[in-house]
Amino acid sequence: SLKKLRLSSALETMEVNPFIGCASLKAFEMPECQSQYVVKDGALYTDFGRFLKAYPQGCKKKKVELDEDVIQIANCAFYGAQVEVVVLPKNMVRAKSRCFQNCRNLKVVQASRNTRIAGDAFVGASQAYVYRYE
Repeated sequence: SLKKLRLSSALETMEVNPFIGCASLKAFEMPECQSQYVVKDGALYTDFGRFLKAYPQGCKKKKVELDEDVIQIANCAFYGAQVEVVVLPKNMVRAKSRCFQNCRNLKVVQASRNTRIAGDAFVGASQAYVYRYE
């Protein structure tokens, strides 16, 4: 039943998405600080905003466009998210293992031809396909 989670500015490390199963979680919150962790549009990033760590499962957005400075998506980052379309930036390097796992509503991931997407990125997201652009 957790809807928002306020994270401490002292957060130093986090394993693979520890919020898997928090289906009501709509957004992360975090005070602005000099931490390597950052919250943008309710999603949790690390590496000063360049690495998407966790997207909240309960967020109702249908389309997610990641900022140009994001270069990587973590294992299980979008686990169970309700998104239908995800747009990856041109400079995205890779989308890691099971990053879209159980995203049952996911239809399209728009990605550059140069973005590496793990072979098991779409486990449980059977209707999703990748649309590659230049």
